[in-house]
Amino acid sequence: MPRPVVVGLDGSPESFTAANWAAREAQRRGLPLSLVHAWLRQAGDLPAADSEDTVRHWAQRILRDGGKELTGRYPELPLTAEQVPATAVTALLERAEGAEMLVLGSRGLSALTGFLLGAVGQQVLARATCPVVMVRANERSTAERPGDEVVVALQNLKAAPGPLLDFAFAAASARGASCGPCTSASCRRPTTGTASPRPPSATWTVIWRAR
Repeated sequence: MPRPVVVGLDGSPESFTAANWAAREAQRRGLPLSLVHAWLRQAGDLPAADSEDTVRHWAQRILRDGGKELTGRYPELPLTAEQVPATAVTALLERAEGAEMLVLGSRGLSALTGFLLGAVGQQVLARATCPVVMVRANERSTAERPGDEVVVALQNLKAAPGPLLDFAFAAASARGASCGPCTSASCRRPTTGTASPRPPSATWTVIWRAR
């Protein structure tokens, strides 16, 4: 059974952009897509004014609306939606165990500041055992153009880059893009997404860069 592309959906514009990217990537690779929404609050979150039934209702609506939109855009894509009674970090890390990749939304800032990751994104990116793709919620992240690149950035040169390069070349091959190294100058260019491949102990990054 093929491993799915898993995407976290929390109702935010960033997560819907990530879901659309994940659907396109799953279709490109011939993989199923799994939408995941976790409705238990994290420690430190503000107290919820809504009842548990209300929270469940909105969780179901988020998944239903997201699934309906993606099915309309990608009618041939196998898609499942799961409402998980757990915190976001727990749910996403558990689903990452059996995923081809995990996709999350990121609130993009400028080219210099890069990606703004919340507490959930930071924890998942550091601990996930599958590639984690952070998708920036802007116009450039919703469409790919001829000439886009998959750029490989290595920070820990002592670690074997095999899994990273496998992931990078597979991503490049799937989209007919070139794949090359990232220099200190090119890494400052605007990015459409980043992926942290296995294993999480190594400091590796793959960057999809739009020209």
